[in-house]
Order: sequence, then structure tokens, then C-alpha cells
Amino acid sequence: MQLIDFKRNHIDMFLRRLTIFSLLILGSVAISSCSSFHVTPDTHNYHYLSWPERLKQLKNLDQWQIQGSLSIRQGNDSDIAYYSWQQNKDIYQIHLSGPLNLGSIYINGNSEEVTLIKSQKEKYSAKTPEKLLQKTVGWSLPISGLVYWIKGMPSPNTPYSLKLGSYNHLTYLKQQGWIIQYPDFTVQNGIDLPQKLTLQKADLKIKIIVKD
Repeated sequence: MQLIDFKRNHIDMFLRRLTIFSLLILGSVAISSCSSFHVTPDTHNYHYLSWPERLKQLKNLDQWQIQGSLSIRQGNDSDIAYYSWQQNKDIYQIHLSGPLNLGSIYINGNSEEVTLIKSQKEKYSAKTPEKLLQKTVGWSLPISGLVYWIKGMPSPNTPYSLKLGSYNHLTYLKQQGWIIQYPDFTVQNGIDLPQKLTLQKADLKIKIIVKD
């Protein structure tokens, strides 16, 4: 009787070990199979163009709509804002909103005049949006230049220096006292456009993210 129990225990132990070993083998096969069939999609289907070709393409892009977020840091002060921007040739409408003292701001402008409405109550007008923002929120967003910079091209109205990447994307731009850098691009409707850009002038630094 003791001999039979010993054999039975020995067989049970052997079967348990065999089951564990089989599961380990199946698990490793499953993992290797998943690794073999896992495909990382290529999210950067950039288009290679010469700089004159790319510049011409971006100049022709004069009607667009974007939205995203931006952060502003000046000295020890910082703000976060959300924006939507509609551009139709030289006419633009920008909506800024933020959780701090920014509230809700609408900027409507063209090449001749700019109107700013804050919290649907206060209304201001000026020749440039930069002066309006400085007066109402305490910092200046260079909208006159951003009309071009947001597309990844320099403003045609003032001198500049620039650097290009491997696809002839604009990666560095110095213009109007600002340093603009482009760490990332995305493809929209067959056109390579900035997804992130940073602007710096003296102690003012602005980071813009384009989400849609």
C-alpha cells in the first residue's frame, strides 16, 4: 500500500511539472508570435521638397483653421491658454481662453485694424494685436508674425535667418527679435505643417501645440 501511494505521488508530481513546463513553452511561443506580428506604424510620412518648393506651397496656404494649447512664461509668471484660430487670407479670428486671469478673449483683425473683446464685455481696438494683448493681459503674442510662423515659414516682410532639416522643414528661425524653433511636424492634407513650436524673446517664452 505504501509503495502504491509513493508511485501515485511521484506520477502526480511529474504531471504537474510537465503541465507547468508546457504552459511556459506555450507562453513564450505566444509572446514571440506577438512580437513577430507587431508592426509599428510610420507616423512621419513627410514629403521631401526643396526649400523654394516648400515655401511656395506654404504661401499658397492662406485659408486654414487650427486649435490647440499654448503656454506663456515671462520671468516668474506663467499662463496656460487654449486657442482656436481661423485665417482667411488677411482676415483672422482668434479665440483665447485660460484658467487664470486670461478669461475669454476674441481677437478679430485684418491688415488695417484689430479688435479685442474680453469676457464679452470689454472692447478694445488698435492697429496691431500685439499692443492689444500687452495692454489687456500683460504679455504680447506676436500674431503678425505667427500668421506665417505657425505654417513653418518666415514672414516675408522683415529680414530673417533660418536653418532647415533633412526634409527642408524649417527647424530654426530668427526674425523680428524672436527665436522660433520647430521640434515636430505633422502631415495635413498632403502638406507638412508644424505640430509644435517654441518662441523666445528676452525673458518671454511661448510654447504652442497644434492639436487639430
